[in-house]
Amino acid sequence: MNSPRGVRVLIVDRDRRVRRALRDLLTAEPDVEISAAVGDVRAALAQVHAQRPDVALLDVLLPGPAEGLALVLELRRLAVPVVVLTAASSLREQAQDYGVAAFLEKDHNLHRIPEAVRAARPPPE
Repeated sequence: MNSPRGVRVLIVDRDRRVRRALRDLLTAEPDVEISAAVGDVRAALAQVHAQRPDVALLDVLLPGPAEGLALVLELRRLAVPVVVLTAASSLREQAQDYGVAAFLEKDHNLHRIPEAVRAARPPPE
C-alpha cells in the first residue's frame, strides 16, 4: 500500500537567505516537499503552472505589498492555498480578507510554519 504523498510547498520570498532557511526548515519535515523556492511574482506563477504545488508560503512584500497581495489573489484564483509569512503585520487583516489560509509573522511564528502548511493543504480528492 502506498503512503499518501507529502504536502508540496512553493516558497516565495525576495530574500534568498530566507528562502534557503525556509527550505531547510521544511525539508526537515518528512511529509513536506519543496516544489520550488523563488523570489518574485513572475517566477512564482511560472512554478505554480509547472509544478502544481499544494500550498504557497509567501511574504507579501514582493517587493511591495501591492505585488504580494496581487499574487495572493492570483494564487487563490488558481486554487492554491496561501500561507503568508511576513514582517508586515499591518497587512494581516487585508491578507485575511483575500482568503489566506494562515498569516504568520516572521519574528514570532517560525515554529508554526510546518503545521500551517499542512493545515492549508486541501484534502485529497
